[in-house]
Amino acid sequence: MPFLPRYDRDRARRLRAEPSWLTQLKLGLAIAGIIMWGYGARADVNWLRWAGIVFLAASVAVRFLFRQRPSPEDEPHDE
Repeated sequence: MPFLPRYDRDRARRLRAEPSWLTQLKLGLAIAGIIMWGYGARADVNWLRWAGIVFLAASVAVRFLFRQRPSPEDEPHDE
């Protein structure tokens, strides 16, 4: 008989929960960077274009600097 995992209510609730503060930070920086870069390119405002690029770079840096490790509870386990 093949292994069929049991439904874990707590794990499903955690997966449906709101994103972490780190994910919200990355998304906020990326969206702000895209908006600033786009408006700077459209209006030919050089400093705003560069500020958008800095925000995009910061969102990428946050991704690699504060990498989240999966908790042992989220990893699949055999019972």
